Amino acid sequence: EMEWFRKIKAGDVLIPIPDWNRTERNGNQLPDQVQIVRTVEAQSQSGVMFMVRTKGGLLRSLDAFWFLEPDNK
Repeated sequence: EMEWFRKIKAGDVLIPIPDWNRTERNGNQLPDQVQIVRTVEAQSQSGVMFMVRTKGGLLRSLDAFWFLEPDNK
């Protein structure tokens, strides 16, 4: 079966793992739920990066492992 994060597409909403906001400053912190702007195949831990918007309005590309698996995927 395909890993859950390979099924995610632009417009999907995910919950970031709490560790991200614990280690980032305010502008780089993520909302409780983030909408995926774009997915990108990458040489990263999971092989998939999600482009998301931070609380400060910045676009960031984060590895899929920074997000919780949705219940319905």
